[in-house]
Amino acid sequence: MIVPIGEWVLRQALEQVNQWRTEIDDAEDLSISVNLSALQLQNPGFVGVVADALSASGLDPAALHLEITASSTFNPVASKLP
Repeated sequence: MIVPIGEWVLRQALEQVNQWRTEIDDAEDLSISVNLSALQLQNPGFVGVVADALSASGLDPAALHLEITASSTFNPVASKLP
């Protein structure tokens, strides 16, 4: 369920920042950060999901910050090598 929930969170975050940009004075440059899971990064369609979400929101891509934790990039196979 992580991948579909992550997509929903991304879309909701973009919708929310658009709402704040229109409703709050001086918030037109507001940006938003979204944490990603390792499973989302491994999803072959991930780039398309982000592109579609940005397109649907109309938000400038520069306003979206994707956060990747170190644990998301950790490769357990490589850590077992001598």
